[in-house]
Amino acid sequence: MTRIYGYCADKSVIGSEFYVMQLVEGRIFWDATFPEVSREERPSYFGAMCDVIAQLHSVDPVSIGLGDYGKQGSYFARQISRWSRQYQEDPEAGRDPNMDRLVKELPEWVPVGDEASIVHADFRCDNLIFHPIEPRVIAVLDWNSLPSDIRSRTSLTTR
Repeated sequence: MTRIYGYCADKSVIGSEFYVMQLVEGRIFWDATFPEVSREERPSYFGAMCDVIAQLHSVDPVSIGLGDYGKQGSYFARQISRWSRQYQEDPEAGRDPNMDRLVKELPEWVPVGDEASIVHADFRCDNLIFHPIEPRVIAVLDWNSLPSDIRSRTSLTTR
């Protein structure tokens, strides 16, 4: 993690909340296919991304003072309930038998082990700073603490 020097919640300053962080010299890849590196090197960059997300997931939120950050537990049950309610309460969305089945059955598939962990809600290559010449992540940008690491693992697989 990079060092944060200051945080400003006053949206009137620049139009949104912001923070000032340590300068990290490195590369940000805006294209998830990593066209700037050779085809042979690309697996190393994806491996570095997996290593970083695994490191984030292994951090105990309580041990770093984030034990009271966010809602604890029942993340998937809350998400499924919200999505189902939004679907059911929106007549303009229409109805689809596959969605109706999903709304009915998905609550039965909530995974066991809904412990809080450090995850990244928007994990992708452009939220990482890579070493200037090596396939190694040296900084993570825009991270969050959420109730389950499964969320960021699925985010990684959908990019």
